[in-house]
Amino acid sequence: MFKKTIFLISLSLLMVITPISQPASAYERQKTDKSNIVIYPNGLSIPQDIIQDLKDSNPDAGLITIYEYSEAPSVEDRTRQNSNSPSSPLALPPTYVYKYTNSTKVTVADALNKDEFKFSVARGEEVTLSRTYTGSLKGTFSGSPFDKGAIGADITVTAQYTKGTKYKGPSETSSFNTREFRIKFYEERGTWKQIKQAISTINQEVIATDTKEGTYKKPTRFLSYSIDKKI
Repeated sequence: MFKKTIFLISLSLLMVITPISQPASAYERQKTDKSNIVIYPNGLSIPQDIIQDLKDSNPDAGLITIYEYSEAPSVEDRTRQNSNSPSSPLALPPTYVYKYTNSTKVTVADALNKDEFKFSVARGEEVTLSRTYTGSLKGTFSGSPFDKGAIGADITVTAQYTKGTKYKGPSETSSFNTREFRIKFYEERGTWKQIKQAISTINQEVIATDTKEGTYKKPTRFLSYSIDKKI
């Protein structure tokens, strides 16, 4: 299954999920309506709203198997100060600091970005992947911020079904004749605002102010799963 490693590089955050495999056993979570949901250990943290979204999106599916669920780390709003020397014709005193203030406003807390089909396995069959199937979602933002990392959208989430791994379709006795393997990504959408102030270190007065604004989209969570279907 997925094994997750998070690397923090400067202000960029990269989450890379290592190959998905299928363990010999799974934890099954029975729902009150008797839906056939199987959740593997790496997916046990999945919240009820995502399970319900899967069910609503696939009303005619048979077995739904959740292999991996993960949430992207968040970046808090922050304020920072840098000491600088004048780099423009703007008349500034010889000693000052720049103060940067960042704020974000969420407009959509959790939106589906994409639900990617990767491959399928027929009923009663087992396949060994001859190639690696990859899915990823990269955060984006508009405008030219002073501090890109402070927005928190500089995140890429990547998941893989790796070459050489074996996967099975529905059992031979199943009424469903194919099993689709997919990866689903969710994102947060909002606006950002950053204020840059030049502050005198002599009397702490604000000498100059510059403001930049824009929008952003950043990955919030994802899951890998399969659904049994009739085609």
